[in-house]
Amino acid sequence: MSLQKCHIWHDRGCHSERSGHFAADHGCDRRGQRLWEMQRFSRVSYQRYERGTGKVIGQSVFSERNAQIARTTNWKLTGGLGAMATLDEIMSLDIQSFFGYVQSIRYGFRDRSGKLHFAEDKDFSAWDYSFSSPEEIVNNNCCWCWDLAEFIKEYCFRQSVKCSSYFMEYFSDDLHQTHTQVFLRYQGKWIAAPDNSLGLQFGSPGFDELKPCVEWFVRMFTDFLGSLLKGKYDEANLLVKEYTCSFPTGISEEDSLTKIRK
Repeated sequence: MSLQKCHIWHDRGCHSERSGHFAADHGCDRRGQRLWEMQRFSRVSYQRYERGTGKVIGQSVFSERNAQIARTTNWKLTGGLGAMATLDEIMSLDIQSFFGYVQSIRYGFRDRSGKLHFAEDKDFSAWDYSFSSPEEIVNNNCCWCWDLAEFIKEYCFRQSVKCSSYFMEYFSDDLHQTHTQVFLRYQGKWIAAPDNSLGLQFGSPGFDELKPCVEWFVRMFTDFLGSLLKGKYDEANLLVKEYTCSFPTGISEEDSLTKIRK
């Protein structure tokens, strides 16, 4: 599949241009059932404590295999004592610990009034999205792929890790699905950066060149689209695009799409 012919996926669910928000009326359920949900690890609940007071100020869900890594960033098991790590502390972690932290972040978003919305909420919807800065991701323990891509790129910049970011979008009358994905160079190989929803294993698979790594990921995305759309999938509606633009904190969904599509 030629990258020039493609148009990349936002893992928020289905989007209806008619209603102006992500909805459940285009072939997926209310929470946007995902192919990657089958890949999820077993989970364990953690709580976040305010520095100095011990007051619970947030909660996260960690995969079992990342539990030890999580403790290095001052995230403690329920009932433990600890404090929230700062952005600089997160950005100074070794790369495997950093992505362990990334996988622990709750999947959701902050709206323009500052309210947090999490995918596991019964009344979850994607109204009024507002882009979260790296600082806000750490403070809120919440993001989805658009915010997270910039968070990972910030880490790569600080740690001098070579990386590239891609936007994926499928847009038809039946489905609007987008995703942003960071690919990075690790131990001589290109890999897809793990996130807080897909369950990717850090460092695997690895590719000698960037292009086959992106193509591998896009195939996974298009397989997912095909499972949703059945016979209605049309590659002409797919966009895969490398992007380098930056996003100001608080930018809306529509303004983000306008910038990233250019």
